[in-house]
Amino acid sequence: MRKIYYDDFLDSEDEITDEEIIQDLDPENHNIDLDDPDSEEFNVEQEDAILQKVQPKTLYAALKDELKTNEVDRGSLTFTKDGVEYDGVPMLEINPNKFVFKLEPSGKLKSFLLSEIQVVA
Repeated sequence: MRKIYYDDFLDSEDEITDEEIIQDLDPENHNIDLDDPDSEEFNVEQEDAILQKVQPKTLYAALKDELKTNEVDRGSLTFTKDGVEYDGVPMLEINPNKFVFKLEPSGKLKSFLLSEIQVVA
């Protein structure tokens, strides 16, 4: 089973600008203008690379992406709540702050508020 790690998403306070992404992908060319597709520096291949490089910005987005895949292909997330460690596969979004997880190895379903859990790094 694939694991979802803390590095797979960013804290909600972390914002990534287009310029930072471009610098990470092409450190020699920081003059790409995403607003001017006719400029010489802009090319479709670079834009596609940028779109593929961006990670989900929040835990919520990472879990929503997992829900789009088949259950058997979903990754599991290790997190703690009230000092208890859980390893669970996201199964259902109840609302943007609450998800149902299938806990491993028991297979029991349990809902958690995202604001109350801490992801294990």
